[in-house]
Amino acid sequence: MSTDEHGSTWVDIGAGAWDSQGRPSEVRADRLLRLAPEAVRREGARLDRERYDRVAAAVRALHGWR
Repeated sequence: MSTDEHGSTWVDIGAGAWDSQGRPSEVRADRLLRLAPEAVRREGARLDRERYDRVAAAVRALHGWR
């Protein structure tokens, strides 16, 4: 987990099926959005368990959740 100069907190998750060019990606842990699945129009993929757990742990730590 890293924080940029604007206070945004990022978790590196590497490359995955969500990017057809295989570029490394990050998840912004300090900005949570709730969206209806039918409102999402972008291509995507789900995270494997290890990456998901890493992101979830960062979000919990950042927001003080257990």
